[in-house]
Amino acid sequence: MPKRKCTFNEKLQTARASKSQKLSNFFSPKTQFADKEQKLAADEGIFDYHTCKHSQSLNSMDCTSQLVRKLYEKKFTCGRTKTKSIITNVFLPYAVNILKTDLLKCNFVSIMTDASNHNSQKMIPILVRYFIWRCPLMEISLYLK
Repeated sequence: MPKRKCTFNEKLQTARASKSQKLSNFFSPKTQFADKEQKLAADEGIFDYHTCKHSQSLNSMDCTSQLVRKLYEKKFTCGRTKTKSIITNVFLPYAVNILKTDLLKCNFVSIMTDASNHNSQKMIPILVRYFIWRCPLMEISLYLK
């Protein structure tokens, strides 16, 4: 017995296709920078954030910066001193402001500290945990030297 062509499925598929949106509509286009220097500054900031997030040594940035410069971008200059200044002058004030505004909203806070020596430096890590209703548990670590 020969199979009949089912027109109902074809009509249903075309109706679904006309109602659905393109996949590219769900993704925002990449940010367009005015010039290469702004893009380079953004790339250096992203690289510094990655270094800070994964607790990598700032000393390793000298070597890694040279590697990135050799492989990808000739103008990439993000060594130890530049990374430290970006982290302390950009990311740290931003994190402290977020912490201040969140601590004003929350009711329960726990603070943990520990003092330790790392070579000739005295380090005091401070861990602040707090809970805001309808938000996940927040945990912020600050390291003071």
